[in-house]
Amino acid sequence: MKKPVVFDLGNVVLYFDIRKAAERMAPHTAAPLEQIIDTLWTSPHGVAFEEGRLTPQEFYDGARERLGLAMDFGRFAEAWNDIFTENREVISLLRDLAAKYRLYLFSNTNRLHYEYIRQRYDFTKLLDGAILSYEIGARKPTREAFERALGVVNAKPQDVFFTDDRPDHIARAREVGFEAVLFDSAAQVERAIFAWDAVTSGAPHPA
Repeated sequence: MKKPVVFDLGNVVLYFDIRKAAERMAPHTAAPLEQIIDTLWTSPHGVAFEEGRLTPQEFYDGARERLGLAMDFGRFAEAWNDIFTENREVISLLRDLAAKYRLYLFSNTNRLHYEYIRQRYDFTKLLDGAILSYEIGARKPTREAFERALGVVNAKPQDVFFTDDRPDHIARAREVGFEAVLFDSAAQVERAIFAWDAVTSGAPHPA
């Protein structure tokens, strides 16, 4: 059975800029930019959406109420979703790895963002699965999220390679037993995957 290799999504496979969404919403509310960002991203309301406790409509309704936002749902969703750009080197790496490994995303995300990503970006077709906070009901770096991730990839923690750009996520992954590497670049992660594979399979790896 092919080994699972798990990538974080945001600022690893896709760059994102939540400020871009807030700037598009700003003309439609009297709330300052930082309040828009906090309400949608870091507040209990934003966290509830990422944990799957709110539907997209409920998330929009709450944002409209909290911010006095004069946008309909369609325009809101368009602004909310249009924040991503590809990390082309990582997407190229995923294409190279797909034949040899089972590939997964592990992301703190929400239904609106991931449905948009799945429709817009072809790299999602390379994946064997995705571990999404709104589907598993838990967010990194909680231990619960990593334990649920193991259920999705159907593997022991020591048999899973994981990369993420957040040190706290990497620390938790290592605590649970994953082979976890802090993301810096596609080339760095590729070398780390080959080294891990060589050690766990007992075979030499490319120089």
